[in-house]
Amino acid sequence: MNLPRTIDDFEEFVSSISRSGANFAKTFRLDVSDVGNTAQFPIEEISRVQALLSWFRALSPADIGQILQITELPGDADHVLATSMLGLVLIILGRSEFRPTDRKALRSIRNDYFEQLRSWPDLARMDTSFLICDDGYSKGLPAPLFNADRLLKNDKHFEQFVPSMIGSVMAAEELTGVIEEQNPLLTTLLFELMKNTQDHALFDAEGRAIENSVRVFFSRFYPIENIAVVVNKKSSVPLAPHLAFIKSFQSEGAATMRSQTKKKFRGILEFSVLDSGPGFVGSWLRKQVDPQGDIDVEYRAVLECLRSGHSTARNPNRGLGLTDVLRALRALNGFIRIRTNRICLYRDFHMLPTTPLSETEAVLMDWQKGVSSKPSALGPVTGATVSVLIPVEA
Repeated sequence: MNLPRTIDDFEEFVSSISRSGANFAKTFRLDVSDVGNTAQFPIEEISRVQALLSWFRALSPADIGQILQITELPGDADHVLATSMLGLVLIILGRSEFRPTDRKALRSIRNDYFEQLRSWPDLARMDTSFLICDDGYSKGLPAPLFNADRLLKNDKHFEQFVPSMIGSVMAAEELTGVIEEQNPLLTTLLFELMKNTQDHALFDAEGRAIENSVRVFFSRFYPIENIAVVVNKKSSVPLAPHLAFIKSFQSEGAATMRSQTKKKFRGILEFSVLDSGPGFVGSWLRKQVDPQGDIDVEYRAVLECLRSGHSTARNPNRGLGLTDVLRALRALNGFIRIRTNRICLYRDFHMLPTTPLSETEAVLMDWQKGVSSKPSALGPVTGATVSVLIPVEA
C-alpha cells in the first residue's frame, strides 16, 4: 500500500493506523518514488501530507529511524524530494532519522528550499504552488508570510500577497474579470485561514511545544478540461462531496444552482492550509482527545473553535471566524472541507444552497452523510486541514 492518492484511500489509511496502531505503522513501507506523483483532484494532495503526518505521529523515533534507514532513495531522489510538497515535508519530519549517508544531501535540499522562498512566487511552478513552514528550523518561516520577528504579516500585506499566490498558479491571461473582483473576499478568506495556524500548529493539547511542527500552505489551479469526473451510474455509492462539487461545473455552460444564468468556468482554484498540531478538538478542549469519546463533543468543539470572536489562542489572534468565512464562500459559490481529529465536515455553496439551514449559519455537514450535521466518527488524524475550493468563471 502506497501513501493514499484519493480521499477514500486516505480514510482507509488512517483507519488502518487507528485499528492496528503501531503494528500497521511499523509494517507500512514508504515508496519514495511515489512521493513526486501528485493526486488528480482537489484536496487529495494535501490529504497525502496529512496521511504522512498521521503515520509519523503513530511511530516512535526509533521506529521512524528503522523505516527510513532502510528506505531506498531512488537515483532521482534529489529532484523528487526537492520539487514535491510531500517530499519536503518528509525531509522535515524525518530530518534526523534517515541514514547518515543521506542526511547531508537531504539537509541541503531543505536549506535550498527555504532560501529560494525569499524570491517566491518567482520559483512557483505553474498550476501548483506551496509554502512550507518548518517551526523547528531557524530559516523555516517563509518570508512571504512572516516577518523577522517570526510573526505572521498583517492583513494589509495579504492584500498584495493574495494576488501573488493566485498568480503563481494561474496564467496572466486568466487573471482578468471575475477573479480580479474577488480579490477582497479571497484576501479575507486566506488571511483568516493562515492566521489560524498560529494557534493550532505550535503546541500540543497540554501546551507543550511540538517537536517537528510543520505547516503547509497549498494552492493549485485545476483547468476544467483536466478534471472531468466520471460517474458510474450503476454504483449505489454517491459521489464524494468534493467530486460532486467539481462535477457541477464540468459541463460547458453549467448553470449555478442558485440561478438559472448559465456561466462558463475556467476551472477550480484550491487553497488548503494544514498544521501538525493537536487538531481543532484538542486545541479547544485543551486535552488529549478520547478516541472512544462522544463524537458530538468533537463536532461542537470544532464549531466553537471556529466561531467568530472565539479563540483557542495562546496569542491575541481570534479563531478562524467560521461565519465570516462561510459568508465569503457563499459569495464565491465555494466549498470548504475540514478534516481534524475524528471529524470530517464540509459546506458546498454551489450544489446545496437550498438546505433549510441558514447559508451563513456556522454549521457544517458530515462528509459521509451528506446533507446532515450529525457527525460520523472516522479514524483520528494528526493536525487540522482546511481546504477551500473556488470556481473561476471565464
